[in-house]
Amino acid sequence: MIEIENNDVAVVLMAAGTSTRYGRDKCLEYIDGSQSVLDYSYSVARRVSSHVLVAASGATFDYCERQGYPCVLGGSSRSRSVLNALSALSDFSTILVHDSSRPLASVELYRRVIDKVGAGHDLVVPVLPVVDSMKIKTESGFVTIDRSDKYLVQTPQGLSRSASARLLEAQLEATDESGAAEALGINVATVDGERLNVKITYPDDILLVRALLITTKVD
Repeated sequence: MIEIENNDVAVVLMAAGTSTRYGRDKCLEYIDGSQSVLDYSYSVARRVSSHVLVAASGATFDYCERQGYPCVLGGSSRSRSVLNALSALSDFSTILVHDSSRPLASVELYRRVIDKVGAGHDLVVPVLPVVDSMKIKTESGFVTIDRSDKYLVQTPQGLSRSASARLLEAQLEATDESGAAEALGINVATVDGERLNVKITYPDDILLVRALLITTKVD
């Protein structure tokens, strides 16, 4: 594994969820003969930065310690876990927060986010345009809505030093960092996401990730 030394960038890997919809700890599932989901995400992150911190809990926290991964105990929610990790980091111009359950995020995607933060943006997220038809549920039934201005949000999400400090001070609850940033009036910039950046949520998802690993080389 080639590591890219970048002393001004840190990566937080989120692995403290309960995996309720998956049915067991998805981060510890093996996606090839030797690497778990967390192992794979960690190895990619280490190609981006020498400072990778895992926010974990329960069996995943114990696994991190056995593997020698720097880790911090997760909180009762995703926001709390992120804040715990940010509290453990200092002196970084850019912090990337990435879901470990997205093991196929490429190094190039990380770099796009890093470069955009470095260009002066306080918070950067990868996005993909919605390609499926969409409907909303109303009292009278389902109604089709316009998808042309709808986007899916991915990770890693990049925070500047200033944005990280503001999130720590505000201690907000949100589904992701961009939601918290928007609530604080922080402008959110975007970069192109990746179709291969699949999030493992349900048991079928890991079958897709395994198939993609066999057929696609992720750099």
